[in-house]
Amino acid sequence: MTTDKTQKKMLVIFPIFVALFPIIHLYRENVDKVEISVVAPTIFYTLITLAVGWAAIAAMTKSVRKGGLIVSWLFVLFSFYYTYDGWIIQIVLVLLISNWLIYFIVISKSDFRGFVAFMNVSSFVAIAIPGYSIIMALLNPPPMEIRQVPDVLSQKQIDMKGTTPNVYFIILDGYGGQKALEEFYTVKNSSFISFLEDQGFWVSKASRSNYMRTVLSLPATLNMEYLDEFIEMNELEESKDERPFAYLLRWNYVKGFLMNMGYESVGISSGFAGWDMIGADHFLNQRNDGMNQFRAMLHSHTPVYPILRELAFEDPFAKHRELQIQTIEAIG
Repeated sequence: MTTDKTQKKMLVIFPIFVALFPIIHLYRENVDKVEISVVAPTIFYTLITLAVGWAAIAAMTKSVRKGGLIVSWLFVLFSFYYTYDGWIIQIVLVLLISNWLIYFIVISKSDFRGFVAFMNVSSFVAIAIPGYSIIMALLNPPPMEIRQVPDVLSQKQIDMKGTTPNVYFIILDGYGGQKALEEFYTVKNSSFISFLEDQGFWVSKASRSNYMRTVLSLPATLNMEYLDEFIEMNELEESKDERPFAYLLRWNYVKGFLMNMGYESVGISSGFAGWDMIGADHFLNQRNDGMNQFRAMLHSHTPVYPILRELAFEDPFAKHRELQIQTIEAIG
């Protein structure tokens, strides 16, 4: 492949920064909710796609710089589709302008040296600022001091080891109580409640959550106390970082107590990054569709989401239901 033989050599790196910008920016906004292990595969596949596309376009234009400019613009169109998808006329206009722009780049006699230098610097700055924030957040996590579980068991508890039953704690996150469903959603759930009661379940008639958000409700429930003391002890009153609560959930008091009683814990993926019980003795990841929560959020800004939505052969609610059934079967 012939590439810029008559041009002075210049490092062309801005396409890498352009391709990674949406990922880095989204991760910066969710660094307290999403672990780097969740983001890493998306970065890897993005760089592979960039390398293949850049090499192909550079071979066709016989210019690394032109190839970089074109592939960068294509990544911009893809990543920021949500900014111009409101009306068909907008999409057509953007595509016409893009077609003209790419044609201009291909036929131009310019070496784009000055513009490439500008793009190298500006795109690096655009990545460096959120990247610095991410690094600082990862290197300086907030305090996460938790209540320790006493190791000492009573003689009665020691005698009970090995004779206690299995414990199942199933959270139907977002599933409202009978009163709330009827009042706010006009859904009468009485038949389902009656079915549960006929099967021997006890159903609270006036249940409500201890907190309005899962990020607070689950840690409070599994630590058998409200979070006021934990927040005060770790000076989290002004913090918006959710990592301490994820930590509190994974290493909760109930789990520690049951471990002392000889139990082993089994966590099953919820599909929401940051809130899986990956600290369990055994962790089952039920999501096998390759689309984690972070990638789904990223794709919601691109043409991938509407295309998959239109071409979907299965109702997304049916897919979610299938996942829940799979989870219940795994428990059994």
